[in-house]
Amino acid sequence: MKRLAALALLFIASTVQAGGSVESLIHTLGYIGVDYPATVSQGEVVDAAEYAEQQEFAGRMPALIRALPPREEQAALVDLAQTLVEAVEGKVPGEEVATLTARLQQGLIHTWGVRVSPRRAPDPLLGATLYQEQCTACHGAEGYGDGPLASSLEPAPTNFHDPSRYPLRSAWDLFNTITFGVNDTAMVAFSDLSEEERWALAYYVANLPFSNDRIEAGESAWLEGSYGEYFEGLASISQATPAQVERQLGAPGVAVLAWLRSHPETIARGGSPLATALRQLDESLQHYRQGDREAAYRLAVSAYLDGFELAEESLATLEGVDVRALERRMMAYRALLRSNAPLQQVESVHGALATELAGLEDRLASTTLSGSVAFLGSLAILLREGMEAILLLAAIIAFVIKTGHRETLPWIHLGWASALLLGVATWLVAENLIAISGAGRELTEAVTALVASAMLLYVGIWLHSHRHSRRWQQFLTEKLKSHGGRAAWGLAALSFVAVYREVFETVLFYQALWTQGSSNADTRGLILAGMGTAATILLAVGIGIFRLSLRIPLKAFFGFNTVLMYGLAFVLAGKGIAALQEAGYLPIDAVRFPRIDLLGIYPNLQVLLAQAAILVMVGVLSWRNRQSQNLA
Repeated sequence: MKRLAALALLFIASTVQAGGSVESLIHTLGYIGVDYPATVSQGEVVDAAEYAEQQEFAGRMPALIRALPPREEQAALVDLAQTLVEAVEGKVPGEEVATLTARLQQGLIHTWGVRVSPRRAPDPLLGATLYQEQCTACHGAEGYGDGPLASSLEPAPTNFHDPSRYPLRSAWDLFNTITFGVNDTAMVAFSDLSEEERWALAYYVANLPFSNDRIEAGESAWLEGSYGEYFEGLASISQATPAQVERQLGAPGVAVLAWLRSHPETIARGGSPLATALRQLDESLQHYRQGDREAAYRLAVSAYLDGFELAEESLATLEGVDVRALERRMMAYRALLRSNAPLQQVESVHGALATELAGLEDRLASTTLSGSVAFLGSLAILLREGMEAILLLAAIIAFVIKTGHRETLPWIHLGWASALLLGVATWLVAENLIAISGAGRELTEAVTALVASAMLLYVGIWLHSHRHSRRWQQFLTEKLKSHGGRAAWGLAALSFVAVYREVFETVLFYQALWTQGSSNADTRGLILAGMGTAATILLAVGIGIFRLSLRIPLKAFFGFNTVLMYGLAFVLAGKGIAALQEAGYLPIDAVRFPRIDLLGIYPNLQVLLAQAAILVMVGVLSWRNRQSQNLA
């Protein structure tokens, strides 16, 4: 009784503190499902005190669910909770109460978008190590509740081999116990452990009742049977209880569950970009509930940059998915956090967003990347990211050749080659040595884009002001002679900036696409083919621009390059501002305007004002140059 009373007190306190925590309701429902069968047997109360506690707690459940943030399915869950109350009052068999609590748990999980599985496969060795360090003193080396401190504890530590209890517990239930603890008992909340460590420990404890022989039998059954339809992803083995599995799949299915808990990497999908987005969104909401609004906002930004953005190419391959609409909803969630919106509103938007992303994650995991989609996706990535750079490089090279200054070509090649090498090196360092956040990546892209925009604007202004001068070549020669080193370094810097801003992010996009095609060697071959085709197209475009520039008259050449420089400055300014917005450094004030990614046009006030300023500047300079030419 003391344990259940303490659990009830813990539950009530946690729901008050968290404003009605869905997680705490789910946690406690799990305990009711496990404890009730031992409290009532064949319609008779076995332990009156325990039964009274369960009556009291079950009676609170409808009101507590009603007090949660509003959802469409909420009324049906309140009715189900009332059914649970009546079942406890009617002393129905324990199996019926366990079924009701399980249905309520699933309803709460689905309705409020609660994450019920680890983001990546738990490490069995880590779980074993943590158990030896944290649990053996009370629960014993093998989990029989016979540790050195067990005799001095009241109530006694749980025996994880108890046949009346362990079949009713899932790894998710154990994770919650490790997370929340149980008040007034020796079972404290292990808040000092990370989420990854708590999941590893939960998976290890869940498997303590199973012998090595039975786990090995599970491996054979998994390889020989068709259990993949039942066990699909980490969520399935995290929520499954041995009792549920035995009812549906028999004893071999329970052995399979035990083996998958020991080898969760077999069906893990936790390292995907969308899994990262979900984890960051969940942590963001937790920080918002605790009043740490800045941390909540940073995590929401990370959910977009380190997760969602890297999955965009893959999501675009799914039928019926509006990637841009989903992006707007993620931005709207960030805006709510920034504006200190009411918690209920934030929870509502978060729940809908998390549910949608979780569904898309499952769809991606179960979808085989077709050859055509892999090829076209790979083609689109490099074409989109590389077109601006190749246009600029071709124009710069044509310019120095046409003006008779081939001696600067090595500097230009040094610039773009250095950018290519440094971009790949940056990615390798980020993967293996230090963590470069999505915000850091976007900040790098934003700064390089804005610097490149300013440089291109300057070059465009210079070209425009000298295109009618009869002595332009003499002027250029004098400048290169007097400032030769500085000019050469300027050309190298421009070619470096043009390429580096694209390389790092391009590699990340390809990494995400490569992961989705990991199950099929032919698909990966088509990804490489798409990359090669895109590189060929870019090279052809560059050569075409270069040759065209060399053939046209000097006056037209200057005019063409002036327009190109102004155009690229316009595009890069928009993309630079947008990158700062995505990284959370600038606000986003949406307006009704077309979105044109190719031109760097995005429907928000900040981007449009920056690009309008460039157009006004170019217009004024063009007018002044015409005036000066007319006077001359």
